[in-house]
Amino acid sequence: MYLLPMPKNTVYTEGVLRDGAWALYAESVPMWVAAAYAPLTAEDGMVPLKVTCGEDAESERYRLAVTPEAITVTADGPKGAFYAAQTLRQLRVQGAVPCCEMEDEPALRYRGFYQDVSRGRIPTLETLKVLVDRLSECKMNSLQLYVEHTHRFKEYAGIQEELGFYTDEEILELDRYCRERCVELIPSLSSFGHLYFLLQSSSYRHLCEMEAYQPSVHNWHERLIHHTIDPTNPESVSLITSLIEQYLPLFTSSYFNICCDETFDLCKGRNRGGDTAALYASFVSKLARFLQGRGKTVMMWGDIVMQHPEALEMLPEGIVYLNWCYDANGNGLRADVLKEAGVRQIVCPSVHSHKRFLEKLAYSLPNIRNVTEQGLINGADGVLLTNWGDYGHLCFDEGVLCGLVYGAAVAWNPTGLDDATFEKAVLTLCYHADEELLKLVRELNRRDELFLESFGYEKALWELTVQLFDNEYGEPKDYERHKADLRLLDLQEARASCRRCAERLAAITAEGRVDTRIGETLTLAARGITAVFGMLEAEANDRPLDETLVAELCAWLADYKTLWHRRNKAGEWARVQDFFEKNILKKG
Repeated sequence: MYLLPMPKNTVYTEGVLRDGAWALYAESVPMWVAAAYAPLTAEDGMVPLKVTCGEDAESERYRLAVTPEAITVTADGPKGAFYAAQTLRQLRVQGAVPCCEMEDEPALRYRGFYQDVSRGRIPTLETLKVLVDRLSECKMNSLQLYVEHTHRFKEYAGIQEELGFYTDEEILELDRYCRERCVELIPSLSSFGHLYFLLQSSSYRHLCEMEAYQPSVHNWHERLIHHTIDPTNPESVSLITSLIEQYLPLFTSSYFNICCDETFDLCKGRNRGGDTAALYASFVSKLARFLQGRGKTVMMWGDIVMQHPEALEMLPEGIVYLNWCYDANGNGLRADVLKEAGVRQIVCPSVHSHKRFLEKLAYSLPNIRNVTEQGLINGADGVLLTNWGDYGHLCFDEGVLCGLVYGAAVAWNPTGLDDATFEKAVLTLCYHADEELLKLVRELNRRDELFLESFGYEKALWELTVQLFDNEYGEPKDYERHKADLRLLDLQEARASCRRCAERLAAITAEGRVDTRIGETLTLAARGITAVFGMLEAEANDRPLDETLVAELCAWLADYKTLWHRRNKAGEWARVQDFFEKNILKKG
């Protein structure tokens, strides 16, 4: 039997639970919460099920006992009863439920997932509910959506109509849906850096730290490195607090994440020569006190205070710092710095899907484990697993499923299972597939990392394709260097390997050997990677795209567009389509 996460203590005894209609109870999540206060009794033919618990609203501890004739759940509160139900569900889908006794509770109390909904895809409410179901099934208890312009803020009027946005009603419904599944929906709003659409608008351009700034090219990379608000202009505080006031009432959470990360331009424009730490702390303090005055606990990314530790003493007490590090070994996290400063922190690894079609398992799994372990050593409140959307967010949620579940498993029980057992468990419980599936994903990962494997530096295929075809290199030497490196690789063989992966994934999906939603997503990703290799080969050798490749690209783009619009709002699909049609297909 496989369980994700693995319970803290489990003893299997002889026998299995007799047949009966007990599964009806497990199919209704709210019923388990109600059962915490009114123990269920068995009807004729049903397996006796007794659920009792105390009134501790925060405790996630539960005890589960299964005998041949009955199920007994004892929990400190409703959350523990809910997680006992999830454990029983996992046992049930694998066949006869074994008799056992379990005592279980998480190692870390905060176990969150961070979803970018601002840099490419904007998942529909129904798509987000699928994500919430996955989080709750693997006992993650928090979700944050990274929002820049994707809520109907009055300041963004005229922008959202084209791209799509979340209405008040959608956020309220998502908040309710999360609560029923023991997931806390925490508001997260870009409030200092990464304000591209806001600071490029005619109404607020005068608040940009870089005076009279004009993007040289409208591209995904450029949006990541500029667009910091001027912290010394009183209008800046009024503008951001207005956004917060519009957003705050939609959430029942006691937390609010103001982000405030990667303020790259600070003191390089209007405030040139200023004290970066002091200006940063002054602006953030105003936002933090505004929220604290409304009874909220403030979260924010910790990268700037890690670069300027002196800013910690200037910031209000009580802030929770989100300490991120995406290195596979966890190098650079420095959780000890925040521990020694006596502040709260949550450590943040990544599923490593940004700039890619699929998660990068060779990096994401060790990154998640190593960062989580450092968090435990340094007294972190928990783990926030990030899923960023750099370069258009081409990787669908199903493309990061392995990392998501691994992050949940490690945060709940870091010593509960080895990697080999995890792989079998995730295939059984999440992909509903056999081992061939992950072998294919890893082969696609390996091909995506040919530059790292061959030349010792990281350059994902989709990132490289955008940079070569969309003139994103600042210096011609970078363009020529990468073209020269491409000529040294056997791109034809790599493309053929990816094509075989795509064909096998399509066959596995058609045969019903993988969850259909997951299978179609992975197949499309493999087809996209295959086509990208064809584009890179043509570019490296200064050849136009042949008719066969153009047809392959058109077919893939049409199928990808269909899936995009089935699961997402418009988002930046037009930008993705424009990239292919203007920068690539015209070369055919």
